[in-house]
Amino acid sequence: MKKTISLLVALTMIITSLSIAFPVFADKGVAVDIVVDELSELYRDEAEEDKNIEDSAASRVIVKANIEPETYGSAEKINGTDDVYIYQYETASEAANALEYYNSLSFVEWAETDGIVESQSSSFSADETFSYGADMLGSKYAKQYLETIDAPEINIALIDVGINFRLKSFKDTNRVIDSGINLSDTGEEGTAQADVGSSSSVYHGSHITSILLDNTASNVNIIGYKAMNRDGYGTVSAISASIQKAVEDGAGIINLSLNGIGETPSLIKEAIQDAYSNGVICVVAVGNYNDDALYYYPANMDEVFTVGAIDYRGNPCYLSNYGEEIDFVAPGYQVEVYGYNASLDEPQYVNGTSFAAPFIAAASAAALTIYPDYSVEEIKQVLIDSCVTKNDLAYSSPYLRDVEIKDSSLSGFTFGNLGEKAESEDLYYGYGMPQMQKIVGMDEVCSAPEFSVSSGTYHDEFELSLSSDTGAEIYYTTDGSYPTAERSELYTEPLTVSSTTSIRAVAYSDGKTKSVSSSAVYKMEYYADESDFTIDDRGYITGYTGEKNEIIVPETINGTTVKGVAEYAFYDDFDPAEMEESQQAWDISEHLLGIVLPNTVKEIEDYAFFSFILRYFTAPGLKIIGEAGLSTPLVYLNAPNIERIEDLGLNYSNLTELDLPKLTYAGYASFSENKYLAKAKMPSLNSVPDSAFNNCYRLEEVELDSAVELESSAFENCWLLRDVYVPDVEIMGDMGFAYCDNLRKISLPNLLRMDGKCNFEGCSTLTKIDLPILQNIPEQTFMYCYMLSDINMPKVEQIGYQAFYDTYSLGNIQFDSLKVLGDEVFVNSTASELYAPNLETMGNKVFASYSTWNDTYAQNTNLKTIYAPILKTLSDETLAYTSGLTELDLPSLKTIGENAFYESSVNYLYAPELQTAESLPVAENAVVVVSDKLINCTYVPTVTSLTIQGVKGSYGEKYANSNGLEFIDVNAMGGSIRVTDAGLRFGYSFYDTQKKEVEEYGFVYAAGEQDRNDLTVEQIDGESVLQLVAYNRLTHEDETTTFNLVFTDIPQASYDTEVTARAYVKIDGKYFYSDVTTRSFNQVANAVLADDEIDQNTKNTLTKLYEEV
Repeated sequence: MKKTISLLVALTMIITSLSIAFPVFADKGVAVDIVVDELSELYRDEAEEDKNIEDSAASRVIVKANIEPETYGSAEKINGTDDVYIYQYETASEAANALEYYNSLSFVEWAETDGIVESQSSSFSADETFSYGADMLGSKYAKQYLETIDAPEINIALIDVGINFRLKSFKDTNRVIDSGINLSDTGEEGTAQADVGSSSSVYHGSHITSILLDNTASNVNIIGYKAMNRDGYGTVSAISASIQKAVEDGAGIINLSLNGIGETPSLIKEAIQDAYSNGVICVVAVGNYNDDALYYYPANMDEVFTVGAIDYRGNPCYLSNYGEEIDFVAPGYQVEVYGYNASLDEPQYVNGTSFAAPFIAAASAAALTIYPDYSVEEIKQVLIDSCVTKNDLAYSSPYLRDVEIKDSSLSGFTFGNLGEKAESEDLYYGYGMPQMQKIVGMDEVCSAPEFSVSSGTYHDEFELSLSSDTGAEIYYTTDGSYPTAERSELYTEPLTVSSTTSIRAVAYSDGKTKSVSSSAVYKMEYYADESDFTIDDRGYITGYTGEKNEIIVPETINGTTVKGVAEYAFYDDFDPAEMEESQQAWDISEHLLGIVLPNTVKEIEDYAFFSFILRYFTAPGLKIIGEAGLSTPLVYLNAPNIERIEDLGLNYSNLTELDLPKLTYAGYASFSENKYLAKAKMPSLNSVPDSAFNNCYRLEEVELDSAVELESSAFENCWLLRDVYVPDVEIMGDMGFAYCDNLRKISLPNLLRMDGKCNFEGCSTLTKIDLPILQNIPEQTFMYCYMLSDINMPKVEQIGYQAFYDTYSLGNIQFDSLKVLGDEVFVNSTASELYAPNLETMGNKVFASYSTWNDTYAQNTNLKTIYAPILKTLSDETLAYTSGLTELDLPSLKTIGENAFYESSVNYLYAPELQTAESLPVAENAVVVVSDKLINCTYVPTVTSLTIQGVKGSYGEKYANSNGLEFIDVNAMGGSIRVTDAGLRFGYSFYDTQKKEVEEYGFVYAAGEQDRNDLTVEQIDGESVLQLVAYNRLTHEDETTTFNLVFTDIPQASYDTEVTARAYVKIDGKYFYSDVTTRSFNQVANAVLADDEIDQNTKNTLTKLYEEV
């Protein structure tokens, strides 16, 4: 039976109730159409109330129960079929309370708040590239065959942001259908038409539609369901209802290019399992976080086809998730799509696993066309049997530049932080990439091309022949991309190989599936003549006039041993990137591409090889590179003995790895702008220079075993950096790791000093940092570290301005040695508790919130507790805007600045050492506890409900009286002995200037020495913390009331047992406490016996009491 959800919108507010009503069993007969209509109305109501989708979902609880539960005060209730109910609350807090309630009910199977899913596109551009996706899967030939057979109708449901149905090219196919469903909070009602806008997410569904159209035959329809808004966000409830509707509408395949984070919600899990049981294939994008797919739903479900992304070489796309959950891969980098403008004539090129999924949906449609009665698992096996595996897809050559990724694609891209880094590239591929020709019955596979010459290094040009099956056509590429008939060169005659070449080929034959690719790599190195060079007296080459552009330099020239390369010797400032398109193509043969230097060469001087062309460089004996000496777009470097690199020495290369085991010195920006560099290993480098790896966007791993200093901007804008090993670093310059978006955690066990500021600014996924001996955190150090939650800085004594600005994941924070907290340190932070036992001074607006939108400060509700027992100063506006902080215990506080509590909710301040104050708490009914040490307070209260608790007759009482405030004194008067009955008495006094009615006098006490905060009415448990109400009191002429806590008949074994007690009075529902007093019988008795002012009769009676015992 299909799972369905029914909705009934509540017309009146339901009053919260904790009782359970008479059981109402679920009605299971409501149609999915009603579900969809009423859900749509619910989402629109929420949007009209200006609730964003995240807040709306967080305020919604979904329950499955075989008895209908109470609404628990929900604003709207949705009765559901299959025992599912949806309750909409006004706030997320109300929903959280309701969730706790529903989970406590025995008849509830599960309860959860609604969740958020997101479309899985990364970026798109209109840059000219090429179409390769359909060719890699072979859909063209499969489509041609499918058009010749009597094919059944197949419906692919696209649950997404909607489709632009108005596009003429979509209309002309008659295959793109509007379901009329919109379950998002944007767009038109009653249609799946996409929103209007300029963001890439608006066109997400249309782009996917174009892929589906291009890769399916005319028997396949695409039906659009709008379940996500213009920003690419949707709710679990909307996606689940759309899945159910698609199943009811007869979809054979559902494309879900979306993901949520975490365990799969029960609602969406059951919807997909229901689709699976009904024979409907769900194709899901694996996600764009380069993280373990296990942590992303619904990609982590067994019942779906999970799809990862590869690029045009067949290698994993930089953003694709990985893991055992992946079933198949398909193109997901620079994929050609349509649907951006009003015409389909202008293609765009997109990145993301979102666009890999429709290729597999298309392959599934081909399989369903041939095998319409197959189950989901049988169709999956058909795809598996057709796959090209990782071994035939993945490709690399040491002489080719890596796949280009636009800076705009990497900017802001963040790895997920839930799983460990993939240990093997195999985890990105699953079973591989399906071949649609094979799916439709072309079981015979063409033989892979063979090469007449093996890979290797050659010193003369040669002819290369390619061969395959008789009559087969061979297509080849030299840029590493996967060869296809549509975009690759057709092999017609032997090729002349005269330069370094990486070649890859595929064979096609009529009636057969295209072959897997085969490849070969040829490195060309021509022996140069001595006469081609000029050389100086030092043995340094000063120029080259030869014709060959990939050369081996002789060890001697004109009888002189070659020892180095002089400045500007091979300088080449020709930049092909600056040529106009109309100019004739430049001749690569006129520019040096590769060079092999003899072992005798130890140095290359400044600008020796500065070039926009040089790609291959070998110098096994090289030790020194001068300024910009090798500033060139290298793709291959073999120089393992380099010891020193001057400023700009190796910048602007296209290298993917740098392994320099002997390098001990590097100058300014030595490796900067290496936009393909992924790994760097320099175990002997002592100091990482200023801007060393600046703008190495793709750098992921760094090992610097010996480095003791990181200079300014050393790793700034290394967007993909996430693994750094720098165990010995002691000093770091400013901006050291700024905007390393994917840096998850870092440990700097020997870091002593940070110079400058913003060292980790913009490290948006940094979650953990360990700085065990650092003493000073400069300003804005962790600004925009949104996910920082785990900090270990036990020696830090000072934190500068805005150091933790916009840290949205902080909770309880601890600084054991902190003394000075600067201005605005935790602005927009979620820190809930500050533990700083040595804190002495706090700056301005330390915990406020701030809106850049309207340039104003706002309330911070997160901070709840501050533990700072020796804090001496609250500066001007220190705790301004802290609406979540209600109590402050500051036993050492001496000074309060102006507006320290501006718009704060602090209603209790304990400050017995306070001497001067320019402001006091401003909350209604606030209480300030002071002592006779207060000598001056200039604050003029804005509310008269403020109460001062202090010492009778002190400045505090005078201040309260002069400002019309209530003054209270609850004083501990010490302890005394009752010699008549072996008793111990604690005495207290109470005084109130306004003579309000006291609701209760009493005591809280416990055995042993106790902190006063452990002896409150809230702590009373009847076992370790006890309470006694004082019924006997004495009021004196000065209007002071005294009352005593008395223990009698104390046994001798307990004479040394200490008791800690404090008194309280309750007025207007509030408790006012005395200080704690700790005494034992023996302590007081010994004091009595030693006191010369105590009369001898009392002492004799006490001595007799001891003798009797």
